[in-house]
Amino acid sequence: MLLKSQLHPSLRKAYKILEKNFDKMILQDMDALGSLESASKMLALIPDDETRKSLMSKWENGKAYSSREKWDHIVSALGEKKVDFL
Repeated sequence: MLLKSQLHPSLRKAYKILEKNFDKMILQDMDALGSLESASKMLALIPDDETRKSLMSKWENGKAYSSREKWDHIVSALGEKKVDFL
């Protein structure tokens, strides 16, 4: 996702903190994508219906994926994104 607008300084600071701690806090400690219910809420934020269906289908196949693995699937499905506002 290419974001060219400038973030408010407090949002920029929050982004940098979250970026640094996202894996440990969100994916490991909170296990934010651990259940199919919570993962589907994250997928609802993706505008492309085909991508959402593909990811959910992958996760419902019986194999247990960790939040980290699911996040990697999301990032891979959406492609490399550049954030240039920092």
